[in-house]
Amino acid sequence: MEDQVTNTRSKQHPITLLAGGCLAVLYLALCGIGIVFGGVQLAAQNAPTPTAILTPVPQILVHAPADQDKVTHEDFSSNQRNWGSYYSYGKLEVINGKLILQSNMADGIGLGTSEQISPAGESYYVQADFSTDVETVSAYGLVFGLNQSLSTYYLFALWPDAARFRLFKYNTGKWTELVPFSAAKINPYPQANTLSVSFDKGSMELYINGTLVSEYSDKDFFQSKDIGVYVDNGGFRLFVDDFFIYDEK
Repeated sequence: MEDQVTNTRSKQHPITLLAGGCLAVLYLALCGIGIVFGGVQLAAQNAPTPTAILTPVPQILVHAPADQDKVTHEDFSSNQRNWGSYYSYGKLEVINGKLILQSNMADGIGLGTSEQISPAGESYYVQADFSTDVETVSAYGLVFGLNQSLSTYYLFALWPDAARFRLFKYNTGKWTELVPFSAAKINPYPQANTLSVSFDKGSMELYINGTLVSEYSDKDFFQSKDIGVYVDNGGFRLFVDDFFIYDEK
């Protein structure tokens, strides 16, 4: 009888050890999970609060007036100012806060205009942000002093690929170069460039991204005041954001 009990105990002993070992392993695993979970909670509590990404507020880069009520800001949230293409082979749209201009003709000019946004006097400031949908060797630019009936205007043109700019005077089919092909610090594609002009009865200051790049004085200046945007070729779309216009005097 004693041999039977001893034999039974000897058979049960390995099973008991195995069960005890499993319980120990399980206990240690639970302890490990608790330590890790506690560490995660502690790390989460000590982690810095995420910083919100702020969208830059559009602003006038130079010659900002003290009285902001003088400023007309076109944000292209709609086309209530009736922007349109000056040439029939161009295409202009206002979508999602952008004016989009393109020429549908190779070597064809695209010009977008609005008669409902312009300064009142002969001394004014105009600024806009420009970018393109693809990299291009063609020019784009800011038009001012525009008379749509006479087809006359000034053009502040930019070639981002070459980091060059020019100032032209266009008079009914004739181009006059006022400021020659000049180097400047210009943002390459796909970055935007801000073009600004301060105009005072023919005296002009030209700015690129807030930096003065040239000055010119035209004694026989255009007295018209409409503004616009320009592309000198097809094959790309010009995106325009945030026009600012106000009378400086």
